[in-house]
Amino acid sequence: MTAEAYPEPLTPLARDEVDARHAFEQARRQVLLSGKCPKVSRNGWTVGEQTAWVERQVEDLKFAADKATAVGRRRRIGSGRCLPKRRSADLFSASVRASYEMAGVSR
Repeated sequence: MTAEAYPEPLTPLARDEVDARHAFEQARRQVLLSGKCPKVSRNGWTVGEQTAWVERQVEDLKFAADKATAVGRRRRIGSGRCLPKRRSADLFSASVRASYEMAGVSR
């Protein structure tokens, strides 16, 4: 996909995640609507068997999409761990500053 296809700027990891998920979903729809896909019928293929057949056809793309999602999620979780520590440090320095101001002590 081109950069114009995204309404807001995405990080490269997020873009990879979105592209992988869209490729998987598109391939799944194409396989499901293809002539090779078994048709559900009475005394024939069941919905579960048809779903399993479709998933077997696109398992490589599903794995790639899951891997891209896991990498993106790990990145988001890792960046979120730093925020509480930084916020608490900011609050601590603000409270120290306020204490000095209340005591009339200047640095």
